[in-house]
Amino acid sequence: MTQEEFSKRTLVSKFSLSAEELSLVLSMVGQPEQGQAILKTAHENLVRLDMDSLLSSASHSLLARGFSKISTAGQPILEKNLEKASTVLIQFDQLIYLNIVSGSRPLELTIHVKSPKAFCSHLNKANVVHVLEYGQFRDLGKYLIYILGESIISSTSTSDHFEAPIPFSILPTSLELHKNQMQISISLTNAGWPSDRADMLAEDLIRKIVRGSLIRINSGNLTSEEQIAKAPRSGLLFLRGLQRSWVFKFPSMEPSAIGQARLVDLDTFEQFLIGFVK
Repeated sequence: MTQEEFSKRTLVSKFSLSAEELSLVLSMVGQPEQGQAILKTAHENLVRLDMDSLLSSASHSLLARGFSKISTAGQPILEKNLEKASTVLIQFDQLIYLNIVSGSRPLELTIHVKSPKAFCSHLNKANVVHVLEYGQFRDLGKYLIYILGESIISSTSTSDHFEAPIPFSILPTSLELHKNQMQISISLTNAGWPSDRADMLAEDLIRKIVRGSLIRINSGNLTSEEQIAKAPRSGLLFLRGLQRSWVFKFPSMEPSAIGQARLVDLDTFEQFLIGFVK
C-alpha cells in the first residue's frame, strides 16, 4: 500500500517530537513522572538550569508548530489529536511490539491500543526524536499493512493455501548460526511436515531477506512494567525468503507453544494482520 493509498483509506495523525516536547506533552496530560523519565534518558548529565532552558524552548516550539495553544485563561492546551495520542500512550489495554530484525530497514515500534477506540504507535529514535502516529482502532490493520506489506511480501510470493502446525521452539533453533539447511529440514519433517515443504522453509530460513515479529500483550488495566511483562501474549512471526513469504501465528510465546505456519501472498498476509489485531 502506497502512502497516497494509505492516506486516502485512513485518518492517521503523525507527530514528530523532541524528547523535551514529549516530556511537556506527557506532563500536560497528567503524567509528569513519565515526562521526567524521558528527559533523564535523553539528557543524563544535564543540570537543572540547562533542563529548564530546554523545556522553555520546547514549550515555544510546541506553540510555533501548532501542537499547542494558550487558552483564554492563560493555560497551555494541546492540539486535539496530539492530546488523544498522548492519552492512549498512558491509558491502554493492549501493547503490540513490532520488531524487524533483519533486512535493509530494521525497525522497533511500540503500538499502544485502547480498544475498541484508538491506537498510538511510538517510534523512539535514539531517545532524541519520538514519532507518534495516532488513529482509530478500526484502521490498525491497515496501518500495519502500510508499514509491513511491501517489505515482507515479494512480487514473486504466492499462496497455495499450504498450512501446517509448527512448534515455536523450531524457529529460534533453526536460526542459530551453526544450523544448516539439511538440519532444519530434518527437524521440520520430524514435526510432521511434507519433505518438499520442509525444504522450502529450511531454504528460506537460511537465505532470509527479512524476518520479524508482532508480539501482542493483553495488558488490561496493568500499568507497571513488571506486571505487563507477565501478562498473556501472542505472536505473529514473519519471514521473507528469496521467492516466498511465510507467517507463523502462535497463541502464546511459550517455548512449548504450537502455532500455524502459512505460505502467504499480499492478500493473505493482510488477512493475517487484520485478524491478529481484532
